[in-house]
Amino acid sequence: MAEIPIQRVNFFDGQFLKQGEFNDLSTYMVHLRRRLLFVLFNQSGVVQASPQDLTIEVPNPAQKVIRVKAGMAIGMRPDLAEAKEIILGQDTLPIDLTTLQPPLQANDIGIVTVNYDEEGVAVPPSEGDVPGNTRINEKAIIAVHRNSLPSPNAQNGEPFIQLGNINFNTMSVDTTQRQRAFLQGSLIAATSQISLSPNTVPATGNVSITVTSSGLNLSGATVGSVVISDMAGITNVAVSNQQPTSMTLRFTLTNAAAGARNVTISVNNVSASTSFTVLAGLTLTSFAGVNEPANDLLFKINGTGFAPPVIVEFSASGGGFAAAIALPPPNVAATQVTIPSASIPPDATVGPVRVQSGGNPPMISGFNVTPPPIVTNVPSAAQTQTNITITGSRFFTGTAVILPGNQSRGPNSATPFPAATFGESLTQTQIVVRVTSNSNTAARVQVVTEGGTVLSATVLAVN
Repeated sequence: MAEIPIQRVNFFDGQFLKQGEFNDLSTYMVHLRRRLLFVLFNQSGVVQASPQDLTIEVPNPAQKVIRVKAGMAIGMRPDLAEAKEIILGQDTLPIDLTTLQPPLQANDIGIVTVNYDEEGVAVPPSEGDVPGNTRINEKAIIAVHRNSLPSPNAQNGEPFIQLGNINFNTMSVDTTQRQRAFLQGSLIAATSQISLSPNTVPATGNVSITVTSSGLNLSGATVGSVVISDMAGITNVAVSNQQPTSMTLRFTLTNAAAGARNVTISVNNVSASTSFTVLAGLTLTSFAGVNEPANDLLFKINGTGFAPPVIVEFSASGGGFAAAIALPPPNVAATQVTIPSASIPPDATVGPVRVQSGGNPPMISGFNVTPPPIVTNVPSAAQTQTNITITGSRFFTGTAVILPGNQSRGPNSATPFPAATFGESLTQTQIVVRVTSNSNTAARVQVVTEGGTVLSATVLAVN
């Protein structure tokens, strides 16, 4: 490696300064800046501070013309232990691919590159009688190569940095070979973090996880960048939508064991780790009805392995399943889902429920589920030891009625309900029940089934 000596100019009174001293000072400053870039990046590529930097624009595909947007790149020179800034200060003028030397033709691929160059200029002009270049212009050279690069470096020894390829026929831009420059991983690894959303996945099914990054540039991530600690039951790992701070991670689980799995993502020698949890496989174990007297209007289904999105379907009175109920994430826990009573369709009836969880195929419960009753009408007054009629729906066998004074008429009453001797009757839409409450009592009527307890909107006064 042709190392430039590290020498700093030392000034003192009485010293006669000549051109060489000032050039040495410039060399010292320029080399240390480039040496710092060499250490920070250790690679050539585009420093993409914004999504548009040094991107290729095709204003009109029919015109076979491109432009390169302004931006900055790094050109690394291992032979000099330097990395040079390549700055394109403004968008290029249109570049006609048909007038290049050699021009692009049908079926050609144009490889667009940028490289560093410099030239001396007499702007501003030198003073006195001795002419000379008063400035060094540092330039970004944009070139389009036909089908292949002539060499890794330009004639001045500076590396070609690939910005993308142009298909001459379609004028489409291919950025798969685009070079990007990132800070070295060892310099920023301590501050790199990733998070996953969601961070819980079902034991079986296809999952899509959004990866969010801080300090780790995910633009260059590939499938090989992702390491999952335990791949048992996990296949088809893929990444997509790579952006500097986010990407999508997808994979398939098949009867994967429950528990935590570590994920490490490494891009350009920078790594960050986190974990996700595989939930227990989906099971349906039981249900708990609503309890309106306790101000609980949520119908609960218990099990394991629940994960958003969850869709629940009750059996329908006409056969099959009633309208699907989509549950928002707050209503979904790993071992229980909660359904607002008002969301249960009116035609729901006793029977199995069908549950779809986490995008997996639906599962049908091996037990019958009773949806809560609906009470639509209760009289506001009645005489004790007379009958009243309660209307509504989902009054299944085993229904009980709790009247004012906490008087219960149900299957376990001294005279079991419904008692023909009292003229009582029960259908799925109507209850005729004897008022056994004492006079001068009043309360809302409770209707109790396996699906829960609901209150009438009307207060029944017993005279």
